[in-house]
Amino acid sequence: MEKWPTLVRGLGLLGLILMGGTSVRGAEDGRVAWGLAHLRNALLDAGYVPGEIAIEADLKQSEREHNPESYSLGVNPGLIRITAGDTAGILYGCLDAASRIRAAGELPVGFEVTESPTMSMRGPCILLMKLGAYNFSVSPEEFPFFYDRELWIRWLDFMAEQRFNTLTLWNGHPFAYFVPFDRYSEAQEGMPPGLVETNREMLHWLVEEGGKRNIRLIFEFYNIHTSVYFQEAHDLPDEVSEPDPLLRDYTAYAVERFVSEFPEIGLHITPGEALDLAWTDRWVNDVLYPAVERGGIRAPVIVRSWGVDLPHAGKIAAAHPETWFERKFNVEMIADTRADPENVEWAALTGKHVVNIHMAANLEPFRWSPPDYIRQCVLGAIETGAGGLHLYPRKSWRWPESSEPGNPQLQWERDRMWYEAWGRYAWRADRDPVTEKSWWLDRLTDDFGGLGAAERLLESMNTGADVLPQIQRLVWLGNDNHTVVTAGIRLSQLEKAEGIPFMDLPEVAQRIPEFLETIRSGAIPPQPTPLTVLEAALAKADRAAGLAREASSLAHRRKAELEAWARDAEAVRLTTRFYLEKLEAAVLRAESERSAAPAAPDAFLAPLTRSVSTFHELAALTEGYYDSLSDVPMWFPVRLKKVPYHWVDVVPLYEKEEAMYRELIEGQAEEPSTDPVHEGLIGLLYGDPGLRRPREMDRAEVLEFDWGVEDPGRGRHWSVEWQGFLLPPGAGDCELMVESDQPVRLEVAGAVLLDFAAGAGEHRLFVSTGTDHAVPFRLAYDHREGPTGRLRIRWSRDGVDFTPIPTDALRHSDRERRWVDQALFMSEL
Repeated sequence: MEKWPTLVRGLGLLGLILMGGTSVRGAEDGRVAWGLAHLRNALLDAGYVPGEIAIEADLKQSEREHNPESYSLGVNPGLIRITAGDTAGILYGCLDAASRIRAAGELPVGFEVTESPTMSMRGPCILLMKLGAYNFSVSPEEFPFFYDRELWIRWLDFMAEQRFNTLTLWNGHPFAYFVPFDRYSEAQEGMPPGLVETNREMLHWLVEEGGKRNIRLIFEFYNIHTSVYFQEAHDLPDEVSEPDPLLRDYTAYAVERFVSEFPEIGLHITPGEALDLAWTDRWVNDVLYPAVERGGIRAPVIVRSWGVDLPHAGKIAAAHPETWFERKFNVEMIADTRADPENVEWAALTGKHVVNIHMAANLEPFRWSPPDYIRQCVLGAIETGAGGLHLYPRKSWRWPESSEPGNPQLQWERDRMWYEAWGRYAWRADRDPVTEKSWWLDRLTDDFGGLGAAERLLESMNTGADVLPQIQRLVWLGNDNHTVVTAGIRLSQLEKAEGIPFMDLPEVAQRIPEFLETIRSGAIPPQPTPLTVLEAALAKADRAAGLAREASSLAHRRKAELEAWARDAEAVRLTTRFYLEKLEAAVLRAESERSAAPAAPDAFLAPLTRSVSTFHELAALTEGYYDSLSDVPMWFPVRLKKVPYHWVDVVPLYEKEEAMYRELIEGQAEEPSTDPVHEGLIGLLYGDPGLRRPREMDRAEVLEFDWGVEDPGRGRHWSVEWQGFLLPPGAGDCELMVESDQPVRLEVAGAVLLDFAAGAGEHRLFVSTGTDHAVPFRLAYDHREGPTGRLRIRWSRDGVDFTPIPTDALRHSDRERRWVDQALFMSEL
């Protein structure tokens, strides 16, 4: 076959490249060869014959003449000319030309464009983890996709077309699975024979194939985690919070050994997750970085903000100013187009900052990829200083399969627009919205075979883009992927929902708790209210669902996919209606609590019952998703051990909630006694700070605690709350001395004497008892950080001699027991 005339000029770097016969010098020339081959295939597919079109690729003498990866592309009759400052630029010029040929069906001529990326680091991640757990051996049994080279080629080709240049693989401690260890052989004992060498060869192949496409591999790992075999050999837990000499030496050895074998693979360090905050900067500076440098790394090192605060990160930045830092966009959600403002401070550490689009758990598991909304998110990230994008898949814990078992599409096929939009705008976000709308309409018309279907689908996406994000920022049940908006909310949670904690809420005059309190007071809430916001959101969701149905009726191709879009839009509509009905119930509850109540005490049951019916509809509609509402354990609206789980697993919660309120209102349950006859205070241990996730009953027979590392049910992040009565030491006032290493809230006789805002430390509080009867007493301890905890409360009559509060001075009644029982009932299925 006649060769394509292809000339690459590269002063001292490249020789002549002829497609079909290649003469190349330079380690990175594989990018040029791959790009030219991609362009040649596009020409062949468009009907051109070899020799008909010449390709000139000109590599400038100095990279200063171009930003990295930038290029100029000019096309004249019979000639494609690409000029770039580096070989990555030539690759992207080839990809640009090829995409134009495929879109037009021929080679467009008479134009010239210059492109340069906005973000220098752009790429998705893949988890070598599953079901919300980090520590897995990399083996064919656990991750068969890792060994499928044909699958990898398809995925890497797709990544290159989106101009992604990084791919991050996540594992708790990947090093022992990819390189043989001369020391610490126990970290690999138990692996099948030959597995390490198989993995090593596979990873070298991935590095090479990624390199051809300008894709750098990066490995993410947690601290302190070890291989599952090392854990077993040394009787270690999955996560260790404090280093010791063994773990220091082992980790340094494992990292150095890996880097020396794969110096071109970047490292993405999670300093914490397990490691106590006090150790994080020393662990990175004194253990990880020296090992990385001894290994001879030739790739970026990224440090995540997860598990480390700014002061400790500042010490890492001071010691290693070349470090990239990464922070999540809106924690693990997409709640707004604005990035978390704290990204600004993290970006200022070294000027090298990556924003992480994490799980987007509030969108799970539905199709969501509105291009203009995503473009605005990227612009929001850039405004806070981001120069890189780290993108999660839509179903990261089950890669590469998609959400629907009946759908054979792989994730990047089902959610192609998700990757296309983030890749397109990470490359360049300052694009004209009008031109972009036309570009996306062309793409969707090609997909579904009709402009009408494309127009309605795009309008549906844009109309409904902010519905689930708005619910998330208005309610903000939690900040991580254990919270999914479409799983719903309990009435008691909604009434306390403060909304997004790190940004303002300009769409409402008052957040939900203040709004409900205004109603209770009898005043008229200022506009707009949370109720009007959800009504407007439902109107958007209604319109988006209608447009999606119209799109599916107009499709000429891939009709089943548009029907799935319509189903997802309808599911979002039902979710929004559920939240609106729940808030209507909360409003009627608040109105019934006024002194001159306009609503009957049972009026709220009607919208509450409607919300249960709506959730039933949602569960029936999403039957095709099988078990994939979420692939990590649920923490909100209840703690659910089943994983993965579906809406049908949550339906009983709302049925029980409605039945409980109806029973209480209609008087079928006998009112519990308020007599303080039971010894001690009774309360709840929560699985999170801030009195969230009721875990189990907790009793306090004394008010002096020293919680150690081994205390069952307590760890790094938790809280506890007790209620009951205090029997004062005789009539008259007394004084309490509160000493705590974490924030405490104390309420006596209905008066808040100490709030969490006062912080840790020592506080002296006066208590006026009047007579020697039992005084209502509520106490909460908010353990926000660290494995241990300390709380001591003593009393005094003279303000001098503080003594322990005896057990017989602490009491609780049946009413407090009912409170605990109901809270636990509502937190468990």
